[in-house]
Amino acid sequence: MQISVLGRPCIVRWTAGANRARWVEHFDHRELHLHLRREQDAHRLLLRGLQDYALPYFAGRLDEYVFRLQQFESGVERPPLYLSNARTRWGSCSRLSGIRLNWRLIHLPHQQIDYVVAHEVAHLVEMNHSQHFWRVVQALMPDFQVQRTAMKLANRIIPAL
Repeated sequence: MQISVLGRPCIVRWTAGANRARWVEHFDHRELHLHLRREQDAHRLLLRGLQDYALPYFAGRLDEYVFRLQQFESGVERPPLYLSNARTRWGSCSRLSGIRLNWRLIHLPHQQIDYVVAHEVAHLVEMNHSQHFWRVVQALMPDFQVQRTAMKLANRIIPAL
């Protein structure tokens, strides 16, 4: 089976094992090896493997964009990060509970993930979609409009898992 991870093909391989997911990074591609006790565990293990890959990747991107924001907005701290399973939202930001990013973003190219992260990080300064908010997004990611447009087609890229 093949799925998209970070906008590139990823081969998923199933073998007998102890119900764990293992990522194998090659020079030109990546593989997700699912070691299954029972065939019925495949879907759950696939989702867990993707989420386990997504969280540290998203955390790194969040660190990057919070750092960028701190260059012109003093006093901003990195919020906690959580994965969401929302069906209609790519991300959310709350001053109380932090930033939530939809784990399915892991299927999209880096630039589109970065747009969602930059969007949510901008909410740390402006909790609405005012002109000031969009200026913050643009300061974080000058080509955000290209990625924002691409996100409108993202559901076509993401596999139904």
